Amino acid sequence: MEKQNVKRSNNKARTQQMLEMVKSGYDAKTIVETLGYTNVSAVYNTAKKHGLKVVPQCQSRQKQIIKLRKEGLSCRKIAEAVDD
Repeated sequence: MEKQNVKRSNNKARTQQMLEMVKSGYDAKTIVETLGYTNVSAVYNTAKKHGLKVVPQCQSRQKQIIKLRKEGLSCRKIAEAVDD
C-alpha cells in the first residue's frame, strides 16, 4: 500500500509539472521530452482534462524567438539557441 501512495504522489507531481509547462507555453513535444511521457497525446489529454490547451510546436518556437529578440540577441544567436 505504501508503494502505491508514493507512485500516486509522483504522478501528481509530474502532472503538476506538465500543467505548469503548458501554462508557460511549452509545446507537447518539449513536455514529453522533458518529463518522460510516452507520447504527446497523453499531454494533450491531460491538459484538456484540466481545461488547458497545448500550443502547437510552431507557436512555441515563434514565442521563443520573439522573447530572445526582445532580450536583444542577434539573429545568429537566436538561430543557435532555437536549433538546440
